[in-house]
Amino acid sequence: MIAVDGLAKYITVGEAAKALDVPESRFRASWRQSGIVRPATLKGLMQFTRQDVVRAAVLVCLQRVFGEQSSLAIDLAKAMQPEQLDQVLGAERPRLEATVGHRTFKVDLDPEYFARVREGISTVRV
Repeated sequence: MIAVDGLAKYITVGEAAKALDVPESRFRASWRQSGIVRPATLKGLMQFTRQDVVRAAVLVCLQRVFGEQSSLAIDLAKAMQPEQLDQVLGAERPRLEATVGHRTFKVDLDPEYFARVREGISTVRV
């Protein structure tokens, strides 16, 4: 397990998009509308919690498996608790375990992608 306690707790839209290698519009529009991320601040620069950024990274991985338009991918990402998200970020072999409806899903996530996400988040000033 890699320590994540020293990483930034709040991340701007630009920093998050860069860390996840996605367009800023995903944070500003589609992910915000679907409830994957919520702005942690409403004044100044829009920022998200580290856990919301990791939730978005989980969704990126799940959409690679289940498809871009998969409601299951969104539901699984939303079902993860903040402590689970920090564990995923710090894991050398990240794994999602979440219950949606009456079914529990276990999905191995891309360790190389999460290493890049962790590296991207580590460049954010605390």
